[in-house]
Amino acid sequence: MTQYEAAARAPAAPVPITAVHVPAADLPGARAMFATLGKHAAAQAVPLRPPPAEPTTCCGRGCNGCVWEGFYAAAEWWRQDALEALQAAADMPGARAAAQPATHSG
Repeated sequence: MTQYEAAARAPAAPVPITAVHVPAADLPGARAMFATLGKHAAAQAVPLRPPPAEPTTCCGRGCNGCVWEGFYAAAEWWRQDALEALQAAADMPGARAAAQPATHSG
């Protein structure tokens, strides 16, 4: 199980999300990373753009500039963008108060 797969199964937690601070190295890791960050974003009501689509045109010959290289580069850009959005939301004034339910005495 990759670190991303383990993090995807864990409940959402506030940023920093240490399990996703390393780029994905394979397709299962990328999928789990997308799921993990998506889950954290949904829990914090942070909109994220969709993750990059998986390539469908790889010929399997190990081409220089393979479509998978582009996918992993786009996945890394998406990961950093998602982490920045989550961190910005966590840094907003009142973010912690909004994340916790109000208690009423009475």
